Amino acid sequence: MPACTGTGMQRDVQDRRAMTTKIATTKRAATATRELTPAVAWPEVLNAYLLTALDGDGTRRAYRQAIEEALSSIGITSLEELDAILLGTWRAEISSRPLAPSTVALRLAALRSFLTWARTIGACRLPADVVRLTLRTPRGDVRQPYQVCAEPEVAAMLAAVRSEE
Repeated sequence: MPACTGTGMQRDVQDRRAMTTKIATTKRAATATRELTPAVAWPEVLNAYLLTALDGDGTRRAYRQAIEEALSSIGITSLEELDAILLGTWRAEISSRPLAPSTVALRLAALRSFLTWARTIGACRLPADVVRLTLRTPRGDVRQPYQVCAEPEVAAMLAAVRSEE
């Protein structure tokens, strides 16, 4: 039987603490999701979503920020107030901001994922196709003409590299 090292024991203790924390979090989330209806304030639904539906800390932070910003901007207190017009207006508003396409895509994906999950547990009544179509990600812009090197420019660059060797 191998001897226990301090590092191994510390790792074991850390693993047990992590598991205990995960079990407690799962129990809180399970309790929260049992009581959710469309009339519940959206921050409560959001907390349950973040505890149960997302695994990565970075994703959880980004989605929390995006969803809080979206629902605060829309100006609702519960998900039962949401409709396609409010979602479409918000989508048009963020799409017109000077944001990177990836930022707009993340915000739309976060809200779409949250509302889909909320519908699954009964906390949102919007039909799935309304959420999917209203919060679709805009197509990316292809900027043309592409700026490429002409053949003589490529030859000059290669010659410069060869001369340095």
